[in-house]
Amino acid sequence: MEIKGISNNYFPVQETRKTQAVPAENIKKQDKLEISSEAKILQAKNTNIKDLTQIRQKIKDNFYNTPEVLNTTASAIMKELKVK
Repeated sequence: MEIKGISNNYFPVQETRKTQAVPAENIKKQDKLEISSEAKILQAKNTNIKDLTQIRQKIKDNFYNTPEVLNTTASAIMKELKVK
């Protein structure tokens, strides 16, 4: 009786694709935010126009980029994640 090894037919080899490296200067870094239509509807129902106007003005005045606001936000995130 002759015993032969396992052939590759039972365990197909997966081919790997080779990709060409793209130089870093050719990569466009761009953030993107998408809001679902359901969120837009909720926003329209729950947002007071006066509040929205105040928020837009604070953005223009860089209020949200102050150290106090950034520290408060970071602390809240750390508390939520339970990081100490």
